[in-house]
Amino acid sequence: LRTVPEDAATRAEATRRRLGVAPEAELVLAVGRQEPQKGLDVLLKAMPRVRSQIPGVRLLVAGREGRATPALNRLVHDLGLAGAVTFLGMRDDVADLLGTADVFAFPSLWEGAGGTLLEAMALECPIVSTRLPTLLEMIDDATAKLVTPRSSDDLARGLLDTLADRSTAHGRARAARAR
Repeated sequence: LRTVPEDAATRAEATRRRLGVAPEAELVLAVGRQEPQKGLDVLLKAMPRVRSQIPGVRLLVAGREGRATPALNRLVHDLGLAGAVTFLGMRDDVADLLGTADVFAFPSLWEGAGGTLLEAMALECPIVSTRLPTLLEMIDDATAKLVTPRSSDDLARGLLDTLADRSTAHGRARAARAR
């Protein structure tokens, strides 16, 4: 877990317990409806590479089902990610999820506003996001690890870099909150 005030750390531990995530597990969170534009398929395709470096990493995906749900479920199965990926469905505790995640993945292919991105910024959760013109109004290289849209390899590198270099990731997260 990242360095957080004691009450936030206690809350994060409780959230992990409730979700069945081990305290020592690296936790990647994505939030968004299961629609093609959200790039969740790209994130799933990045996970085997992330898991090859960090075997115990977990991915939680919060958000309602949508047109991409059947394809995402097939990908989880085909990529052997059943024990590493959990689709949480609709949630009213996104702030708690962001407070316990080690990194927030925002792999959108196109986006209007990126509301959850703002939440991650406010809660100082390290961000790995696609480099989209609409998102560059909110984030940049100083506030997030930016990756190429549709590139599972670049997304995997961004996640691995963020999880490996906590100091830099937390510096970006603090800068994002300040912004």
